[in-house]
Amino acid sequence: MIYYNYGKNIVKILRMAEQMRHAWYSQKQMEAFKDIKKIKKQQDKLDKLDKQYCVFVYLNKDNEEVLCTEVTTEKKVHWNDAKYLGQVYKWVRSIEV
Repeated sequence: MIYYNYGKNIVKILRMAEQMRHAWYSQKQMEAFKDIKKIKKQQDKLDKLDKQYCVFVYLNKDNEEVLCTEVTTEKKVHWNDAKYLGQVYKWVRSIEV
């Protein structure tokens, strides 16, 4: 019985490692998302179904929620003010602007 549980946990850890991504937070990116939404609203191009998400919630290896503006497969930053938040493995939800 112990061996079975141990094996099951190993599989869970391996799956989590395969899905690991890098989380980032950028205030500039957050502002850009907000600006896009404002422009769309001013141009009456904002559909009720057109939601603009700017913050994403992921779980890290300790199953703690991490709020980020971007998640990448490589440890590569796309915004010059981005702060590295560590590795995450599972998307939880998105938060609308």
